[in-house]
Amino acid sequence: MQAHRISPEQRDEVLRFLRPALDTNLFLVDILTRRPPSATLSETWFGIGAPLLAVAVVIGRAEPGAPARLVVPFGDAAACEGIGACIRQDGPVSMLIGPRAACDGIWKGLGQTAPKTFFDQRLYRCTEIAAGHRLPIRLATIEDAERIAPLSAAMMVEDLGEDPRAPDPAAYLESVRSRCARSRTLLSMQERSICFLLNIGTFCDDGVQVGGTYVPPDFRGQGIATAGMRASTATLLSLTRSVTLHVNEANLPAVRCYERSGFVPASPFRLIIQ
Repeated sequence: MQAHRISPEQRDEVLRFLRPALDTNLFLVDILTRRPPSATLSETWFGIGAPLLAVAVVIGRAEPGAPARLVVPFGDAAACEGIGACIRQDGPVSMLIGPRAACDGIWKGLGQTAPKTFFDQRLYRCTEIAAGHRLPIRLATIEDAERIAPLSAAMMVEDLGEDPRAPDPAAYLESVRSRCARSRTLLSMQERSICFLLNIGTFCDDGVQVGGTYVPPDFRGQGIATAGMRASTATLLSLTRSVTLHVNEANLPAVRCYERSGFVPASPFRLIIQ
């Protein structure tokens, strides 16, 4: 079987393939409910099989042959390998995240060199908050952006080993302002300092996916992360049916925090960074 670019007319077919595993595929389903699949440099959808065995979206290829910023797959591992071989014809991939077997299939098909980061992750899901203390929480505003930016960057340095401000500090600050303007960041304050930060990734009627959480070093060891997660997740569950997140399985403090907040383990995931 040959992988192929998915046409706009196949949107309903792809959604039928993805929706039975809705929490796993929330990011993909959200894209497709907002717009049909496309085949452009900024976003290209691939599929394989009739009926479908696997799909993937390739995001953020700046120009032909340039590395794609992100690939998110779903489906049979062997079929994903075929999609990976098809993607390889367009250029390399910088980041891959999704169900573990599907990601491994894509990576094999891409045939790229050994990655810098290769994490066993786990999708966690929450539909009911655990009992316990909750922090006072609020949506961040644009006025908070300059205080949030260094904390948000520190979170990425700890998680991925790279400072997102390095290429263009002004552009990164603008991205934080944009996230605040779109109500995609929650925070809690203690003595005029931010003690807890949560970024929202996917947000739709079908669910919410948390994009990252951070507690500054001075506030750690006080139960703030767990109390902040309880409060944030309660706020999000008042707006949608479930909240999910990805966590590195080796990050035991984070795993314990999420489980104490009411999250339960779900699908095995993979994060690969070239």
